[in-house]
Amino acid sequence: MNLRIIENGFTMLSLALFVTLIFSSCSVTKIVEPLPKGEKQLGFTAGGPISSGTGNLPLPLTGVYYANGITSNTTVTGGVQVTSALFENLHLDGGLTMGITENNWFRPGFSMSLEANGIYGFREDFFRVYPIITPNLYWNYNRQKTYIGVSNWLDFWNNSSSGSNAEFWIPTINLGNQFGVKDKWSINVEGKFLAPNIDPQGINGIEPVQIQDRGGVGIYLGVSYAL
Repeated sequence: MNLRIIENGFTMLSLALFVTLIFSSCSVTKIVEPLPKGEKQLGFTAGGPISSGTGNLPLPLTGVYYANGITSNTTVTGGVQVTSALFENLHLDGGLTMGITENNWFRPGFSMSLEANGIYGFREDFFRVYPIITPNLYWNYNRQKTYIGVSNWLDFWNNSSSGSNAEFWIPTINLGNQFGVKDKWSINVEGKFLAPNIDPQGINGIEPVQIQDRGGVGIYLGVSYAL
C-alpha cells in the first residue's frame, strides 16, 4: 500500500480514531523495567498493524526515542514518530516509567508507565495530546525479558457528534520479549492487540487483521543501545 492511500484515509477519518489506532501505537514498549540510575539509552522502533492492504505485512511506521534513568526506579523517555512527519505532522511523545516491585523468580516485576503523545498538524493547523497509562508485568531470565502490559489511551478529544466510532478509553494489549544480543545492544519483538473495543471498518486502505472483528493486530520491532 502506498503512502498516498494512508494520507487520504488520514484526512477522511476522525483524528482521534486514526491517530490512536494507527500512528500513536507505532512502537514497542520503550521501557518496561526502569534503567539503572544514570544509564541512558537510544532506540529505534518499526512496525505497525498488520494490514491485508499491505499483503498481510505490518504498516511501516518508524520512530526514535531517548531514555534516561534519573533514579534507581524511575526512567524518563522522549521520542519522535518519524512516519508522521511524512504527512506534515509533528508527533512527539514523552513520559516516565516507575518500578513498583522487582522480578523475583516466578513473581513478576511490576512497573507503571505514564506518557503523553502530542501531535501538531501543520497542514490542518490542529493540536492534540493523548495521555496513556500502562501497567507492565515482566520476567527476567538469561539476558532476556518477557513482558505483558495494557496501554490505556484516554481520548479527551472524542466527539461523538462527528459520526466516528471513537471511544474515550482505548486499550492496547502488549506482549513482547527483549533479547540482550551483544554488550549494550538489545532487540525487542512485540505483538499488540490494538483497540479491542473498536471496530475500525471503514479505515480506507488500512484493512487491519482483526480478532473477532474488533481492533487490529500489530507486530513491532525495537533496537536499543545503552550509552
